[in-house]
Amino acid sequence: NIGPDTANNVTVTDYVPAGLIFSSANSSAECVLQQSGTEIICTAANPLAINEEAVFNVAFEVPGSAVACSSWINNIAVAGATETDPNGTNNISTTQTQVGCPGFSITKMANQTTVIPGSLL
Repeated sequence: NIGPDTANNVTVTDYVPAGLIFSSANSSAECVLQQSGTEIICTAANPLAINEEAVFNVAFEVPGSAVACSSWINNIAVAGATETDPNGTNNISTTQTQVGCPGFSITKMANQTTVIPGSLL
């Protein structure tokens, strides 16, 4: 809270990026997935005085089929309080994360080129 007043009933709404799954087990207990399934609301336990902050962790699972390798996941969070903020432009935060994909290959080789039925290869 950078002021000019104490902020009451502070919430942060974090929007679930397309294809991701909210991980409540790895997120702050104050953060709850809403019934819509598209928003997580985190609620500060107490009012925030000027220059005080509340920190929430919001985690998502990234299913293998949800996003393409090297694509970007965009996440938006919006803070709010009972009071009207004279500078609402600093109440929105965005972040981007690039999806990395595992690099692996498999090479299969046999130590013989022929095999008799019933034997091991």
